[in-house]
Amino acid sequence: AAADPVFQLLQMVCLACFFTVYGITLWNWRRLDASPRTLAWSAVLVGVLAWSLLPADSSDVLEYIGFGRLAAVYHVSPYLHTYSEFTDRFASSVTWDDPMPYGPVVLPVFALAGLVSEGHLFVAMYVIKLAWLLIHLLNAWLIYQLAKSIAVDPRHALFVFAFNPLILLEQLANGHNDGPLILFGLLAVLALQRGRGALAVVVALLSALIKTSGLFWVAGIVVLLIRQRRWRAVILGMTSS
Repeated sequence: AAADPVFQLLQMVCLACFFTVYGITLWNWRRLDASPRTLAWSAVLVGVLAWSLLPADSSDVLEYIGFGRLAAVYHVSPYLHTYSEFTDRFASSVTWDDPMPYGPVVLPVFALAGLVSEGHLFVAMYVIKLAWLLIHLLNAWLIYQLAKSIAVDPRHALFVFAFNPLILLEQLANGHNDGPLILFGLLAVLALQRGRGALAVVVALLSALIKTSGLFWVAGIVVLLIRQRRWRAVILGMTSS
């Protein structure tokens, strides 16, 4: 409520500029003809630049550290306790008074950052963001490989994902935790391509154990296996899950 509308307007202008450049690049894609090596190094450079930005647009990364501190510093479950039960120098940085809404898959990263925050809060933020940067680069590589296997221009697929301003600003700059969800979704698709339907269901479930939106990955894969009448994979995958 106390946000300065001038800064919000400037942010909208910046986003509009980023998406305009992104759109023009996609429109002129065939003329650019960038090599895979150039695109790969550019994706790394742009990713690092986005990672280096302070998460000034969102406080979620501080909430992640708070959940990690509950688990790693105070040794209580972040699903049963909130940070308002504790008073320390970090308490003023936590604005959520709710238990952790994310699944346990991301908790180890939060816990590591929670331990680091005992000495350096600033470094703890970048520990989480570094994990997301590495996952982002892995996601970009997986998309490139998946695109190659289905006769889609892998360079175009890589650019669409790795240079998307929304992904760069929200996942890498602001430190949101959607990268791991995308990672397990892509790994599930890779498992499907390699004929491992049951494994695809289990891996997709891991994305749902980050955020409930990951259930869309699970549902889509199960429906696909049913349409292909791969009953053994469906039963084994659901049982394992």
